[in-house]
Amino acid sequence: MSTPALPLDPKITIIFQGFVFTRIRHGAAEATLGALKSSQCHQPKITINKKAADGAETPLVLPNQIVPDDNFSLLVENTTSSGIRIFQMDDEPFNRLDDENDRNDFRWFLDLEALQGAPVVRDETKLFPIFTLNNGLFHTFTRSPGEVRLKRKGRETTKRFGRFGLEVGANIYFDQPNSRAVFKKGNQEILTVEAASEFTFVINVDCNCHQNEDISDFPLVYEVAKDVPEGERLDFIGDPKRTGFDRNPEVFCGPVT
Repeated sequence: MSTPALPLDPKITIIFQGFVFTRIRHGAAEATLGALKSSQCHQPKITINKKAADGAETPLVLPNQIVPDDNFSLLVENTTSSGIRIFQMDDEPFNRLDDENDRNDFRWFLDLEALQGAPVVRDETKLFPIFTLNNGLFHTFTRSPGEVRLKRKGRETTKRFGRFGLEVGANIYFDQPNSRAVFKKGNQEILTVEAASEFTFVINVDCNCHQNEDISDFPLVYEVAKDVPEGERLDFIGDPKRTGFDRNPEVFCGPVT
């Protein structure tokens, strides 16, 4: 499964920012990423840019089509690669305290079951909208600029944890003349990308909290992760608290991989 470097030149890049609860498994037929339905400040804002060969990006104006009132899907067709893959630089045990690890390695993301040391039951009814993708290479799009410390609820002691993935990236590669992808909201087609298009595309799913809060959002994972005893619940302390006056300094939950 190891790959020396993230392949270049995807036809479509999807970026998931902020609080998303995900199911991404290497070799699976599809991946799902869901927003937290109960959190008003984390409701997704979805934008699409088309990108020219010179790197210039132009927003696509799609009035009333990206309102997150239904589930979303991206169906990729006619490519030699299929299903879900994750980018992993090597097969060595991953050490998130080692800055020499590739910044795009998917293992920077938090695996909640690994953190808890036990299986986690998900309440899927708490997630909406859900984004489904049938073909893509998942990676860390942005890594935290600093480290965090791990803290168990009710205890004062903390433990060094390291860096983690801030933003999930999914690259879709076209390698056949008839490769294509269709982006939908429910049954409504929003965008079709053909191999012959001179542009590449960036779909941004922004689930950041845009309220000015000063606490970590990580404990919100326990609205979705059912039956985790209070004494086993975790939080993260310290850097990177995301900078910017208009955004909550979040520590993201990351995927359950």
